[in-house]
Amino acid sequence: MRAIDEARGSPHGGDEWTVSLYGADRPGIVHRVSAALAAAGANITDLTTRVVGDDARPVYAMFLDVTAPPGTAVDAALAEVADELGVACTAHRADADIL
Repeated sequence: MRAIDEARGSPHGGDEWTVSLYGADRPGIVHRVSAALAAAGANITDLTTRVVGDDARPVYAMFLDVTAPPGTAVDAALAEVADELGVACTAHRADADIL
């Protein structure tokens, strides 16, 4: 740990995205998704996971807030990983009106 130099300002900037992922729980989901986002130059600013559903059919759910360089297609960066993991993944700009 080290002290944060507040004079430097925040390194976060760019487009804000909201990502949700659902599928069967398995080791490595968080790692693969975060690695794909890092490779695209994105920064995860919040991440929440939980298992939903009943004991007979549990579903792993992950929700992320992401900041990416302007023009980065976060949804495209995650499409291949979602296919490899066999999960459903959606990403949309955080400022979009999604109901």
